[in-house]
Amino acid sequence: MNIIYVVIVTYNGMQWIEKCIDSLIHSNIPLNIIIIDNLSTDGTVEFIKQNYPTVEIVETGKNLGFGKANNIGIIQAAKQNADYVFLLNQDAWVGVDTIDELVKIHKQNPEYGILSPIHLNGKGDTLDYKFSLQCNATDCPGYVSDLVTSSLKQVYTINFANAALWLISKECIQKAGAFDPIFPHYGEDFDYVNRIKYHGFKLGIAAALIGFHDREERPYSEKRERIITQLWYLCVLKDIRKSLFVGFVIVCAYWIRFTMQKVAKFKFRSVMHDIGFAFKLIFSIGAIIKSRRRCKLQGAYL
Repeated sequence: MNIIYVVIVTYNGMQWIEKCIDSLIHSNIPLNIIIIDNLSTDGTVEFIKQNYPTVEIVETGKNLGFGKANNIGIIQAAKQNADYVFLLNQDAWVGVDTIDELVKIHKQNPEYGILSPIHLNGKGDTLDYKFSLQCNATDCPGYVSDLVTSSLKQVYTINFANAALWLISKECIQKAGAFDPIFPHYGEDFDYVNRIKYHGFKLGIAAALIGFHDREERPYSEKRERIITQLWYLCVLKDIRKSLFVGFVIVCAYWIRFTMQKVAKFKFRSVMHDIGFAFKLIFSIGAIIKSRRRCKLQGAYL
């Protein structure tokens, strides 16, 4: 029987946590559930302890962010010789057979280091918006065409799907390792996808399986979007499939383009933030080089 660990990072997740954990408790296969709590203050930890005594909880005592907190669970699962690790967001949940079917699909397609179901929104009435942006002919070849012609395949290679619903194989973790702690929050999953590709694995979506990610009603935050864009620059510089020089050229080209667009719209405060982040990247080049070298090794950050 496969040993499967589910890792959930929580931070003030009371509005979702019952639905999230219940979807795992009712799974048709046994799962080991580890929750890493980033110092929730809304009663999340107390609720879990009272209602889910079989769920293991690790209280970090501070907000480590997404990647570093997940690493605690990934490392523990690896020590227990887990066959698979399923990363699940606190605001996401799955069907009774989702994880079981993902494992079966992986057994038939071991070249995929990560498999994910189709990401629906919390209501289940449409695709998660950011996931839908990846479902195009360039980033997910064949999916839309096959969907329209009712000829869907079991699995499709996709350029990126966020880590809200990831099944990671043991072999992938052994080679690619865990998340890079250089990322404070956001960007770590994009970087990890680049790394699994470097190590010879693919990222795939299972067309017949669905998961739910309840974030569509989250208010827009210009600050959050700016941080995500800035950390995308870091991901490009960290992409070990390319030389650092090529990454630097790409970052410069995009930075100039986006900055000029903001100047044209008189968004000078945002421009100043971008300039500050540019200097931060320059001063971090030593750490970036060190990180790139480590990520080329097997089992980085385990």
